[in-house]
Amino acid sequence: GSHESDPSHCTYQYDFSEDSYFDEDKRERVRCSEANCVRVGILTELMSKIAEVEWDETTQRAIESHCSRLSPSREWMSRLLSEDNMVDTFRHFYPTAEGRYTCWNQFTNRRYVNEGGRIDYVVIDKSLMGRVQRGGNLRCGVQDQNVGENYALTETAALRATTANGQYQPASFGGDGLQVPSKTALDLQFGEPHTGMIYTPPLFSDHI
Repeated sequence: GSHESDPSHCTYQYDFSEDSYFDEDKRERVRCSEANCVRVGILTELMSKIAEVEWDETTQRAIESHCSRLSPSREWMSRLLSEDNMVDTFRHFYPTAEGRYTCWNQFTNRRYVNEGGRIDYVVIDKSLMGRVQRGGNLRCGVQDQNVGENYALTETAALRATTANGQYQPASFGGDGLQVPSKTALDLQFGEPHTGMIYTPPLFSDHI
């Protein structure tokens, strides 16, 4: 679509109020965010814009490690895994993988710096895990996947996979839209079978 010429279009209002939704099956309201609580990522953005203080990834993780409460969504996932005896297959096979997200804010082009969230999961009953195979290394954004298992677990490899090694480019804020990826870039989503992630291009979706 066309870009906006009015600066007010870029104004964002942070909302620190509690939010919830009505669960039709349970016939009750379910809280999805607490009042006066924000994600570390949002707090990092506020510190940068208001106080001109930059928090790197290490600082953000240190702050997050001192949070005593899980978000409602994380709390729900934790209960699913523990109480229902389910397994997050990706984390099971790649417990130390860094920067492997499944969704990015496409409006602000966060995919191209790999600032996202892992909100899409494949979970399986623990009793069936004996039939699940790990397969090859995680995608690293290159045709030759012989990069070594340790490298495939790094944030550098994750960024390369996310951007097809720089072949996916961010959309212009002038309203030009997303580029059509080349066949070479598209081919990078295919490779050896693995219980990992397939990085479809941004033109298809803001999820993979």
